[in-house]
Amino acid sequence: MNTLIKRLPLFAFVLAAVFAFAFTKPTADANIQKFAMIDGAPFNITGQILNEDYTCDDAPTSVCTFEELNGVRVPNSETSGIYVPL
Repeated sequence: MNTLIKRLPLFAFVLAAVFAFAFTKPTADANIQKFAMIDGAPFNITGQILNEDYTCDDAPTSVCTFEELNGVRVPNSETSGIYVPL
């Protein structure tokens, strides 16, 4: 019982460290860039918001926007359509 009481501060420290990592949101979103396909070439539109800065008209066979993380396209991030700035 005495050793348990002596180790209680260490247990509290380890528990606090675990909670610090468990409830912290990663900041990988800062590295994600958003691109629009304009005349077949990618154009950086990071920071623009759908239906406020641009829309994607219906065109199921073309890519309107996609996202890249450190130069690699993010899977399932493509939006179909034609990019139209507002």
